[in-house]
Amino acid sequence: MARTGSRCGRETNKDVHYPLEMKWQSLSPLLEDMDDLELRSWMSNWSDFDKICDMILSLPSDVFWSMVVHDEKVVRLIDNFCESFPWSWETTRLELYLKRNDAVTLVASTVFKKILFILLRAVLPNENRVNDEDSFLRIIYDYRIITVDRLVNVAGVYDGCCEDAVRALFERTIVRQPLFASDLSAYSAQLVRSLEGARDNLRFFVLECVNEGNGTKIMSHLAECTRYLEAAMLLFKYCPSSKKHLVDCDLAVVIPALVEDFTNHLTPASLQSMVTSVVDFPISQYLQAFDQLRMSAWNLFNVIITDKECWSSKTVVAIQNGLLYENFIYYYNILFPIDSVIAELLAKGFCDSASVAHIQSCLGVVSSSEENKLIEKLRNQGLLQSLGSSTVGEVQTKIKDILELLPHFSPQFIHLCLRHFGYDQESTVNALLGKFFLPLELRALLSSPLEAMDPPCSQNQLVIFPPNGYFIISFAI
Repeated sequence: MARTGSRCGRETNKDVHYPLEMKWQSLSPLLEDMDDLELRSWMSNWSDFDKICDMILSLPSDVFWSMVVHDEKVVRLIDNFCESFPWSWETTRLELYLKRNDAVTLVASTVFKKILFILLRAVLPNENRVNDEDSFLRIIYDYRIITVDRLVNVAGVYDGCCEDAVRALFERTIVRQPLFASDLSAYSAQLVRSLEGARDNLRFFVLECVNEGNGTKIMSHLAECTRYLEAAMLLFKYCPSSKKHLVDCDLAVVIPALVEDFTNHLTPASLQSMVTSVVDFPISQYLQAFDQLRMSAWNLFNVIITDKECWSSKTVVAIQNGLLYENFIYYYNILFPIDSVIAELLAKGFCDSASVAHIQSCLGVVSSSEENKLIEKLRNQGLLQSLGSSTVGEVQTKIKDILELLPHFSPQFIHLCLRHFGYDQESTVNALLGKFFLPLELRALLSSPLEAMDPPCSQNQLVIFPPNGYFIISFAI
């Protein structure tokens, strides 16, 4: 594609000489379990990076713009920062540094702000003295100063704290420059292909994890899939309404299938094999990663089917397709009840009463089936044995104490929650009070009549509740 010429794109070498002498500084990521030496090195590295940001921001307007156009170091600087700075779903792993170490927090937040200032400065035509906005936007596109991939990566860093600035970046580029339309479609289509490829490769990663005694690949695969889902979520969230039709509608189709495949392949039995076959398999980290993937998928699916500006008959088809993946839709419906969505779709004329009745009927069948499967799984794992009446006096006392405080819960459900939380009474009470702190598997049983049942055979089991709170219990009391 021919590059559009303008004064901004024809600065002399003298104009850009100083910026080109800038020493490129690679930015190292903040990692868990860094020792003092590594942390000091990280601080020095990021402090140098901060100085480079200051230098760029202090440049005169003409020199700054020439540098943006002619020197790839600026976009490399932005990309390197986005790769090194954790996305919101990763920061929980780094809470020790980001909230307890003031020096780390200060330098990280300082660079965090300055990168955003550089980006905003690069897309403001007034400062760059361009009278023709179309020419200015064409330069941004032709020189790949802003790309869809870069926008999504930036959104991944600034989502939740600088949303107006992120929306401004999307508005100033994707909306006002028509050439971004094909890139937007291509990017979302690539996300769909990546998620479909992740499904195809899942079985091989699980087999390799067990056969090679190495859990790294499956953990990396989970993180990669979550990254795809989060990228799709950010794209859908920040993409202006006038351009959302360009986002691949197959996203709503591939999401349930992906989660269902993970659920079917990564069963308690396969996890038991990993624990016994893989040296130091990080089971708690794996469960957290799997939970994050599921939550990202449910949230994305919800955003897609509840966006009223994008509602069409395809929305109903996406919901009907989701019903084919029973485990996915069962827990999704607990988090985000579908009844309210289909009622509005009916009111807006996107579906008829027969479709609504069909969806509701299928949901009822799925809920009953999945609840029975869950109860049977708990029974097989020994978690329903002597449920509601422990032979251990201390546990029985905790059941009675919680029952007095929260009489609307059954002794059986309280006992099951105690078992999940390692018999920690305070954690159990807090979870029952908030309910949202309960793992979905327990929330699914809130209104179910539970009764004590012996397991099919008497043996120790690996007991796993996938989201929130992850305790591994080898026996139940």
